[in-house]
Amino acid sequence: GGERKRRYRELYDKAVKAGKVTPELQKEYNALKKHASDCVECGSCTEKCPKGIDIPARMKAAAKLFGK
Repeated sequence: GGERKRRYRELYDKAVKAGKVTPELQKEYNALKKHASDCVECGSCTEKCPKGIDIPARMKAAAKLFGK
């Protein structure tokens, strides 16, 4: 759970900071068992997030950024 979520966030943040998805980041992302496009936007994660982050919106942006 938590470690996987941190990895997704780390890859997304690195790509945003770089202004692009580098081949290395894409390879790491592709190796993940699940991808941002797997999000069904149910909102349960947002309800649990202590910071109130709109996680489904971030997942949608990550899916667009990484292509899946």
